[in-house]
Amino acid sequence: MLFKYGGIDMMTMQRFQQEGVRTYDQASRKLKSLKIAPSFDTPKHHVTIVDVSASEADCTIIVLSADTVAHGIAAQSLFAAAKQPIILINKMDGIEWSEEQFQKIVQELGYNPENVPIIPISALKGDNITDRLPSPKSPWYKGWKKNGQSGTSLLEALDVALGS
Repeated sequence: MLFKYGGIDMMTMQRFQQEGVRTYDQASRKLKSLKIAPSFDTPKHHVTIVDVSASEADCTIIVLSADTVAHGIAAQSLFAAAKQPIILINKMDGIEWSEEQFQKIVQELGYNPENVPIIPISALKGDNITDRLPSPKSPWYKGWKKNGQSGTSLLEALDVALGS
């Protein structure tokens, strides 16, 4: 999203690729070393990514790996102080977009997907990140609902969480 929505330019993106930067954590550290504040513009908002406690943030995005076992404990500890939480279940491609596994994770989290956007994604492939239609790999995913609004992607969830 940083590249797609103008947070970093093509030269920076290419440099990251050449240097083997593959994860957000690596990119975040690299941007800090370059004195660049990670930010991007969605169609409706300017988003700045900062390292603050969840209670200070306007919106908290919690990313859990689909192939990890202890989701509930991890999410609950992060969730306690979160405002406008969005939960992303990443690496769905690693479990072959299993609806059964996704529903198991949702149940384990203990949160109602009617109140909290819980989105299956593949960050590496860009599935369910920005597109307004669910990934063809997850035809079973009907999206999320919150505050009378609905959507299928992280971008739409950000728009709702940050106010239209």
